[in-house]
This record gives sequence, structure tokens and C-alpha cells, in this order.
Amino acid sequence: MSPLTLPFITLLRRPVRSGLTVLGIAVAVAGIISIQGLVNGLEKAWIGGIENRGTSIIGVRKGAVELLGATFPAEIIEEFDSFNNLAAVAGELVRLVDIDPSLGFESQMTILYGWDPEQYLWQELEFSERANRILETDVEFVFLGPAKADQLGLSVGGDLVIQDRTFPVAGIFIPKGVMMSNAIIMPLSTLQETTGLEGKINFLNLRLRAGIDEVLARDLIVELSSKFKDLRFTETGRLADTVSFFEIWKALSWGASIIVLGMGIVITLNTLLMSVTERTWEIGVLSSIGWGDGRIFRLIMTEGMIITLVGGIAGILIGMVGLIALAGIPLMAGFLSPDFSVLEIFKIILFILVMGFISSYYPAYRAIRIQPAEALRHH
Repeated sequence: MSPLTLPFITLLRRPVRSGLTVLGIAVAVAGIISIQGLVNGLEKAWIGGIENRGTSIIGVRKGAVELLGATFPAEIIEEFDSFNNLAAVAGELVRLVDIDPSLGFESQMTILYGWDPEQYLWQELEFSERANRILETDVEFVFLGPAKADQLGLSVGGDLVIQDRTFPVAGIFIPKGVMMSNAIIMPLSTLQETTGLEGKINFLNLRLRAGIDEVLARDLIVELSSKFKDLRFTETGRLADTVSFFEIWKALSWGASIIVLGMGIVITLNTLLMSVTERTWEIGVLSSIGWGDGRIFRLIMTEGMIITLVGGIAGILIGMVGLIALAGIPLMAGFLSPDFSVLEIFKIILFILVMGFISSYYPAYRAIRIQPAEALRHH
């Protein structure tokens, strides 16, 4: 008989209990996958969009926890002319707004970008569709990402109401990243006026000159930080490690994952303890026919590992499918890109194995403590 045969037979003898335990573990693991995937997806969508613009360094208000909340004067851009290693600088105002539902579509939160038409972010926009002519003096218009245009059912020439102001759609731009596909862009001065933040921005996009290596880039960051003491400058590739928003959410996600791990341990522990108690006579018989403590211990441990592995694998699949589905709903579209690397999956599997070992150890220990003579009296 295979070492796995008896554990499987034992678990299948109580299919309802075993099935519910596997389901509980699957839900717990799916929760971990969803929590971690949401944080990773938000990080990937935001940072990926910045890198795709050709931005090398991002400047934000020092000490800012909320990504979009801390603003600073846009006129500070004029002070960057003296840095020779910079090819271009672009200010940016980003706000989260609720699109007016009065035009026939459901109310939804949308990322709104304000860019200066004289700076590189705006000048490098590409369009799949654009109005024939936009008057240079007319700043009351918006560009839509393709996904946002589809959600709103709007095309070039249509009107969009944002905070009681009507803006004609002047173009559908080609997005650089998931977040930009669901975004709206308007001239910086228009967004500043619309949101009551005249003369303010909350991001600085710095592009390095060609040929600048990592050492020179970091030297430049030190130089910038020395001059602009109220701002924090970070290479785009390291944003997730330095922005407090992501640090807080990562800590919360791992805290929630530990709670979920505890739930999985309790579920499996309860099932195995009940199984050992009900099988006292059976364990006594196995001991009396020559099964040693080590073999009985491995039997119970194997049962626990089978339950947690089956439930864990099911949870991984459920969590990944659920995360993809979640990213597709209108409320979440544009805020995250489902992301789970091989390394993350490996961590989850390790997580599952630890959960299986911890939850199986005590029931297995209880089983080998049963005295054969006492166990046989339970029949």
C-alpha cells in the first residue's frame, strides 16, 4: 500500500468534513492571493505608467502618505534649468474625481491628469482619434483613454461633465499603461482651476539626458534633495520602496495574510483533532499490530498536508481568477493591473506548507500518545 493511500482513504471516509475543511483553506488562501495581488497590481499599474512615459525620477512632497493629497507650487519647475543632467521636467497634477452621472452613465471614480501643453508629457501624447482643430486659447477640453471612452460611451465631439463643468472630448489618446487607459487628461491650468488648486502640482516628472548611468542619477538625486528640502526625489524603479502609501498597504496586506494563516491553522487543527478523537480505537489497533509512533505520526501529518495542499492549490486558482475578475469591473478598472509573479506564488505555497505542518503537528502528537490498551476499550 502506498504511503498516501491510507491517508486518502481516511479523508474520503468523511467527505463532508474533509470537503468543508478544504473549502475553508481555499477561501483563506484565495484571500491572501487577492490581498497581495491588489497591492501588487496597484503598484504595477501606477509605476508602470510612469516608467512608460520615459520619466526617470519622480519628485513628491516630502512626508506625503496619501499619494494625491500633498501639493506644492508649480513655479518650482523654473529652478531646474541649472541641472545639466536633466533633459526635461514636467509638472503634473493628479486628482481622483467622481464623474457626473447626469449624462446617462453610472457615477464612477476616475483618475484625472493635468499636464502643461508646453511640457514633454503633453507634447508626446499620441492619438487614435483627435478633433481636427483645437484653438490654442481654448483650454476647456479633455482627452480620454480608450477604456474610459468605452465606459462612458463617448467619442470625439461628445461632452463630459466634471464637477458641474462641461468639457468637450477633443481626442482619444493611445495609453502607456493600464492606469492611463482609464484616465482623463486636461490642460494643467484647467484642472487647477476646476479643483481649486491654482498654481499647484503634486508630481514632478524628471527625464534624464541620454547616457546618464545609475551612479550619476543617484548623485543627481542627492543634489536635488539638497536644494529642494521639502521634496523627495526617487528613481521610478524604486518608488514602491519609498512611497509611504505602498509601504503602509504592504504592511497591512501581510498583517491580514497572517490573520488568514491563523484561520487556516485553526480550521485544519480542529478537523484533525476530531479525526484523531473519533479514530482512537483504530489508532490503537494500528499500534497493536506493530505500527510504531513514527508511522502513526506520519499518517496524521500526511492527512493534514494533503488537506492544506489541496485547499491551498484550489485557493491559489480561485484567488487569481477572482483578482482578474475584480480588475475588470468598472469600479476597479484603471486602478490596478492583476499581478502575481512566480516568486509570489512560491511564497504562498511555502505559506501553505507551514500552515499544514503547524496545524498537523499537535493532532499527530496526540495520536502517538494514545495507549493501545486504553484505545481498544473505546470500540
